[in-house]
Amino acid sequence: MFLVSVIISLFYFILSIFININWIHDISCYLGYPLAIYLVVFIALIPGFIYVFMFISLLCEKKEEKNCVKKACDVTVLIPVYNAKSSICRR
Repeated sequence: MFLVSVIISLFYFILSIFININWIHDISCYLGYPLAIYLVVFIALIPGFIYVFMFISLLCEKKEEKNCVKKACDVTVLIPVYNAKSSICRR
């Protein structure tokens, strides 16, 4: 399943490069190409790759079934009273 996650993430990475080419050109008008490429790679492309990889990995993960054992609960009830010694009976 690791290989499937890597392949899908790389596909997303390559697709996002083609989508972000116009963004690189727009940013390079203000900051220059080296800084524009740096910003797009480290702000959009690498985090996007990581998010897709984690999402696919979590979807493909085998989940263990948990056996829940219910325990009998002890319950204590507290009733606040004042000078009610004669009216409270023990059970």
